[in-house]
Formats: sequence, structure tokens, C-alpha cells
Amino acid sequence: MYLLLYRGTQMTMFSCEYCVCVFCIKVVAEVVVLTCANVVGFHQRSLTDKRHQRTFTHIRNYIQSRVTLENERQQQVCLSLTAQCSG
Repeated sequence: MYLLLYRGTQMTMFSCEYCVCVFCIKVVAEVVVLTCANVVGFHQRSLTDKRHQRTFTHIRNYIQSRVTLENERQQQVCLSLTAQCSG
């Protein structure tokens, strides 16, 4: 069995085996492209997740140090008031 294709005024005859082969090549190419896109997307997502985790950790450490510093300041104020009242 043969397939006739028209390109402009020119007619080309292909065997069905050729058409099946071309179809298979197109499917494989599509699978390769989609696989590459998924791999790139996964890599980008993992990098973004790491960046967000690092940012969260820095912010948490900053807030924790600010709370610690504020507590130490309050303790110093309490100690200085106690020292002034005693002395």
C-alpha cells in the first residue's frame, strides 16, 4: 500500500512503512522534548525550593537574634534599676 502526498503541483508516493517510521520518529522526538522540559522544570523547582528554605532560615535566625537582644536589654534595664534602688 502506498500513500500519495501532494506538494504544490508535485505528487510524491510514499510507502506506508515510511509513514509509520516517520510517525515513530516524531513520537520519539516529542517524548524526548517533553522529558527534557520536565527535567529542566524539576531542576528549577528544586533550586527555587532551596533558595526559599535558605531565605526562611536567615529570616528566622534574624528574628531570633532580635528577640534575644531585646530580652538582654530588658534584663540590663532591670539590673540597672535594681542596682540604683539598692545603692
